[in-house]
Parts: sequence; C-alpha cells; structure tokens
Amino acid sequence: MKAAGAWFIAAASIASAASEPSRPRGVGPEFAKFYKDAESFTCISNPSIKIPFSQVNDDYCDCPDGSDEPGTSACSYLSPLSPSTLSDTTNKDQINSTQVLPGFYCKNKGHQPSYVPYTSVNDGFCDYDLCCDGSEEWQGVGGVKCQNKCDEIGKEWRKKTESRQRALNNANKKRKEYTNEAQRLRKEVEDRIKTLQTQLAASEM
Repeated sequence: MKAAGAWFIAAASIASAASEPSRPRGVGPEFAKFYKDAESFTCISNPSIKIPFSQVNDDYCDCPDGSDEPGTSACSYLSPLSPSTLSDTTNKDQINSTQVLPGFYCKNKGHQPSYVPYTSVNDGFCDYDLCCDGSEEWQGVGGVKCQNKCDEIGKEWRKKTESRQRALNNANKKRKEYTNEAQRLRKEVEDRIKTLQTQLAASEM
C-alpha cells in the first residue's frame, strides 16, 4: 500500500509539472506568475500597458521596465528612441522605466540557479561563472556554442563547499577545545589563589 501511495504521489507530481505552462526564456520562477496569460502580457511595473504575448522576447523593448524582454538583451540599454523610455509622452512622470527583472535566469540544473546581466545575453561569450548551462547564448552569436557544464562545475563547487564546511567544523571544534582548556586553567589558577589565601590567613593567626 505504501509503495502504491508513493507511486500515486509521484505520478501526480509529474502530471502537475507537465500541466504547468513553460516560462518564457529568461524568466525566473519568482516572476512566472506574470507570464501565465498566453494571449497578452501586462508590463510588470506599468500594469496600464498591455501588449500581445507574441511580443514577449521579440528582441524589441515594448515595456518601460523591460519586463517583456526577459530572454534578450533588447532592454539592457534604453535609448531616447526606445518606447521603454517614453521620453516624448506627456505622462512620463507616471511611468516606471526602472529595469524590474534582475537579469536573464539560468536554470543551471546540477548546480545553483542564477541571473546573468542582460548585457551578457547573446554577447558571444560563455559566462560559465553565472550561467553554467550556457543558456544565455541561445542565439549562437558569432558561432559560439556554450556547452552545459553545470554537472562538472556543480560537482567541483560542492566539493569545495564540503571542504570549507569541514575546515569550519574543525576550526569550531578546536575553538571549543581551546575555550574549555582556558576555562580549566583559569579555574586551576583561581583555586590555587584561594588555597594560598587560606594558607596565608592561617599563618597570620
């Protein structure tokens, strides 16, 4: 029964994951809720602005906050000619033109998920320190092909992390030993002082 129950839970989890719509390229899980509507997209910091969902990741800035381009570098630098600055509009003081997303989201399966700056997306260089799966170079600019090195990098990272943790544990153990030894020596000195004081008092009587 337990095995059957475990199988049912696993199957339900897989079905649930399969039923969830995939996130657009570059979107982190904490921002997925903004990209659920398959028909239209509402700019995150400017909800009064809506665009067709087909314009998400089309390599052109439509939202003032750049939220419509989570997977490209289109909004990394905003010029006065870009709609995202809305420099010629009358209500520009009411527009939030601050980049709302932290960067291009790299899943980095086998290691740690991370965000890479938009200026590094499709720039022709593999940023393995932040995006070990190479997904930020999806366009293959200049013929670059970034291999997924997350298993290798993740393994090395975990090895170093475990080594640092062992060193920290050993240091804490040593510190505790030294603290206990210091307390023991202090008590010995205090007891010796009391003994000498008692002997001195007795000799003066």
